[in-house]
Amino acid sequence: MRTLQWLLLITCAGLGGCVSVAAHYIETPGHHGPTPELKQVLLQGTDYTQHFFTTRDGLRLAYWYSPPRDVPIKETFSEHRTAGALRGFSFSFEFPDRDDHATPPVTRGSVVLLHPWGQNAAQMVFWGTRFSSAGYVTVLPTLRSQGESGDAPVGYGPREADDVVQLIDALQAKHELPAPLYLFGYSYGATATLFAAPQLPDLRGVVAMAPYVHPADVILRAPATGWFAPKWWARFFSPRTMHKAIARADHKLGIDLASIDPGHALATSHACTLLLRGSDDILISDDALKQLAALSPRVDYIDIPGEGHITLFFRSQQLSPSIIVWMQAVARNRATTCPDFALPATG
Repeated sequence: MRTLQWLLLITCAGLGGCVSVAAHYIETPGHHGPTPELKQVLLQGTDYTQHFFTTRDGLRLAYWYSPPRDVPIKETFSEHRTAGALRGFSFSFEFPDRDDHATPPVTRGSVVLLHPWGQNAAQMVFWGTRFSSAGYVTVLPTLRSQGESGDAPVGYGPREADDVVQLIDALQAKHELPAPLYLFGYSYGATATLFAAPQLPDLRGVVAMAPYVHPADVILRAPATGWFAPKWWARFFSPRTMHKAIARADHKLGIDLASIDPGHALATSHACTLLLRGSDDILISDDALKQLAALSPRVDYIDIPGEGHITLFFRSQQLSPSIIVWMQAVARNRATTCPDFALPATG
């Protein structure tokens, strides 16, 4: 640990200060992705196929596509806690033997799933297979400047939404996204779904898990939460340093992080919207999401007890049945009101 701290200090000095290091994190999520071995396991264990789409601006987006298919998946998620505090976790999965000759589920619609910051389409496979097994066509795009998609200035929501809307329009034109259509996103991807929603007139529902409302606020909190990097780096990245890094990133990306707010998009969307957040999430503000939810009667906001920003992501096995029930209720409900969401029973 001391070696890493010294390396960070040297790096900060070499780049003209920790401001440059922090700005680089903000500007560049990175092309992280599964190893070739893991990618092969994910693609062979499911019916996903990888494709590429080029936007009007020439940006190449990678995405994974699957028809409805009953895909058995077993996930194991374990938390490691000391005195009640989360110290780490482990996650594993396997695809038990399946019957490749089984009749596919009845098609219920389509779900487009957007991943968190710094990740890629593969991270959404565990959620996607749940929807696929329930009868939905699922599409897992990799957002700009991440994974196997091309480089372009990130936008913390609006730019990513525009990319995804173009992809959806193209797939709908080819009749590859049967109605009703839903968006599902986590964190960074969740905020992108909120910006995309009003641009999709046929969209029926949005499930936004742990979306941020004000990206600048989240970035300021990030060093202390360990989300962008290990928590010990917070001592080198004071609020003053982070404010300077945000200003530098604004200039580099051509955006104003402090002014990005999905409120108007949410208020003008006709889709039923479900906002979910873990009650122990120290990155995403409960008050900000409450204020966001109050902007539209078509929004249901639920705080899920005992979950943090990271642990909530690994609850697909527990939460997906209730989310699918909510989606099916949305499909049945043609009235101006939207159905309430019910958490799964515990105990």
